[in-house]
Amino acid sequence: MTRCVFLVAWGALRRELERTVEYQDFRRAVLERDRFVCQSCGGPGHVVHHRRRVARAVHLALDPRNAEVRCEDCHREEHPYWLRRAS
Repeated sequence: MTRCVFLVAWGALRRELERTVEYQDFRRAVLERDRFVCQSCGGPGHVVHHRRRVARAVHLALDPRNAEVRCEDCHREEHPYWLRRAS
């Protein structure tokens, strides 16, 4: 499977996961634990970032120990390939 095809397929699966009650509870717990503060720069944050990529460690998808809050800018820096795709 080429990287592009994988990313499209993974994107659909990720959106499906994010709609579940379990994911929403996980997200809320991480945001509250980190007090909506970016764990990278200390500014306000609202993105829940998985430390280990869920595509490679599915069992950690809903584990708060594998997540932290990031602001949009710090999250983009963590995933520079997103910037290349948007161009």
